[in-house]
Amino acid sequence: MAKPRQGKSKSDSDAILDEKRKKRMLSNRESARRSRLKRQRRIEDLAREVGELTRKIEDYKQMITVKSAKASLLETENNKLNTEKKSLVEYLMECNLILSNCKHAGYFPIKKERAVMDPKSQTWGVRVTGKPDVSQASGMFLF
Repeated sequence: MAKPRQGKSKSDSDAILDEKRKKRMLSNRESARRSRLKRQRRIEDLAREVGELTRKIEDYKQMITVKSAKASLLETENNKLNTEKKSLVEYLMECNLILSNCKHAGYFPIKKERAVMDPKSQTWGVRVTGKPDVSQASGMFLF
C-alpha cells in the first residue's frame, strides 16, 4: 500500500487559499451588489410613497380650506337667521299682546278658543276656531 502524502507543498495550499479567498470575495461582492439594489429599490418606493402622501396632504389642505369657507358662510347665515328669528318672536309676542288686549277690550268677539301645543316650538298657545268679527274693530289700531 502506498502511503498518502502527509503534507502538501506550500504553493498548493496557497493556491487553494487564494482560490477560496477569490470565491469569498466574489460572493461578498455579489451580496453587496444585491444589497445596494435592494436598498435602491426601497429608497425609490419610499420616495414614491412620499410623493403620494404629499399630494394627499395638499388635497386635504384644499378640502379644509373649502370646508372652512363653507362653515364660515353657514355660521354667518345661521347668525342672521337667529337674529331674524328673535325679531319675529318679539313681533309675534307683540301681536299676541295686541290681540289679547283687543279681545279683553271687546273690540271683536271670538267664538271659541282652545289650548294647543305648537309642535315646532313645543309651547302652549290658543287656537281660535271661527272667524273674528272685525266689523266692530274699526279704528282699533289708531293710536
